Amino acid sequence: MIRVVLADDEVLARQKLRQLLHEEQDIEIVGECATAMETIQLVGETSPEILFLDIRMPDMDGFDVIGALSVQENSSLPQIIFTTAYDRYALRAFDINAADYLLKPFILDRLRSAVHRVRARSLVTNLRADERSAESNGNRFASRIVFKSRGRDTIPSCQ
Repeated sequence: MIRVVLADDEVLARQKLRQLLHEEQDIEIVGECATAMETIQLVGETSPEILFLDIRMPDMDGFDVIGALSVQENSSLPQIIFTTAYDRYALRAFDINAADYLLKPFILDRLRSAVHRVRARSLVTNLRADERSAESNGNRFASRIVFKSRGRDTIPSCQ
């Protein structure tokens, strides 16, 4: 399961996002936040793989949230998918390596594309870690094969 946190000060925006994510079978929403401070605390407590983050929130903006999360000890930064009504922050978002930038109102297909991008990034990261591990153990051959099955990336177990 992919653990997700939703951070948006608008209740209806979180509700719509929750409804759309319900269509994704491997997504588990572990929490929702309305403020930046709640977001920082919840991400620290739940360690999600994805943070759906609004840019404009009452106490800080989304970039401040990412800055605060990146300096926390013993925690890894989740993949960030910005969800916002403002297109002017897109370049800045990709400068900090955001996984995606969804402009409100977005549709299910656009959300699925963003989640797929995160899945693909995670696969690449995991495969690179496996390759480094195999090389450090003297094995230069791949330990996994990735293929598409029903439109999803799949890694078969070979045990």
